[in-house]
Amino acid sequence: MGNANLLLDTVKHFTKLSPYKPFGTYVFCTGNGKLVVLKNPEAVLQTLSYSCLLSSETENAAAIAHKCLNEHFGYEKEFLGDESSLDMQNVVDFDKLELRLGSDGYLDDLGLGVRARLSLCAARKFEEKKQENEKKVASKVEELKEEMKKLEDYRDFYKEKEGGYYQAFKIQSEKKDFDANVSRLVLAGIWDEIIEMLKKYELPDEFEGTAKWIELGTKFRDLVEPLDIANYYRHAKGKRYMDKGGRPKRYKYTQRWLEHSKKVEPGACGKSSCFYAEEEESAKREK
Repeated sequence: MGNANLLLDTVKHFTKLSPYKPFGTYVFCTGNGKLVVLKNPEAVLQTLSYSCLLSSETENAAAIAHKCLNEHFGYEKEFLGDESSLDMQNVVDFDKLELRLGSDGYLDDLGLGVRARLSLCAARKFEEKKQENEKKVASKVEELKEEMKKLEDYRDFYKEKEGGYYQAFKIQSEKKDFDANVSRLVLAGIWDEIIEMLKKYELPDEFEGTAKWIELGTKFRDLVEPLDIANYYRHAKGKRYMDKGGRPKRYKYTQRWLEHSKKVEPGACGKSSCFYAEEEESAKREK
C-alpha cells in the first residue's frame, strides 16, 4: 500500500498478483471471551496473514494442524455457548480500536506483534485516505452535472437537424460547437482523474458498484462519447475508434460498471454510445 519499492513492479512481470481480497465482516476470536470485528479488507488480510505465522521456528506441522483443529472445534463454544454467546462477549470494533505498537489486550490475544500492528495502522490510514479521495470526487458531482446540462442543451439544439449534434460537432462551424468541445474536455478531465484513482486503488472498493456513480457514468457515456467519436474521426486518425488505444478508458470503465450491475455479458451495454463509430467504419468500407 503506497509502496515506492520498484521491486514490486519487477515482481508483477513474472508473478500475477491476486486481484482478490476479503470482503464483508470478519470476527476474530481471541479465545478468552474477547472478539475483534474487522470490515477493512486490507486489515483483515493483514490479520489473517500474521495470525497464520509460526510462533516459533521449532513448531512442527503436526502441532500446527492439531492447534488449528482445536481452534475450529472451539467456534461453537465461542458463538453458541450459554456463558460466552456472541451478545455477551467483549466485542471491539477495529475502526474504533486505538492502535498502539506496545501491549494491547485485544491484539496481544490475537498474537499480533509490532510488524502486524504497523501493517494494521497502514491499512487503516490507507482506507481513511480512500474515504477522503471519495469526498474530493463527490465534490465535483455538481460541476459534472452542470457541464453535462450544457451538452444536453447542445444536443437538443441540433435534434431536428440532419446528422444531429454528432455531425455538427464533427464539422465545428459554429461557436456553440467550440463551447461544446470545452465542456467535453472538462468532463473528460474529471472522469480521467477518477479512472486513474481507481487504477491506483485510491478509491473505496465499493465505489464502482455504487448506484449513483453507475447512473452518472452511464449518462455521461451516452451523452459525451458520440462527441469523442466525432472528434476522433474529424482528425482522420488511421485506426478504428474501437481498436486498442482508440476508445478512452473513461468509457470502458463506466460501461463495465453498468454491465456488472445488470449481470450481462461484456459489451452488451456499449452499442448506444458507440453507434457512430460503427457508422463511420461502415461508411469507410463502402468507399
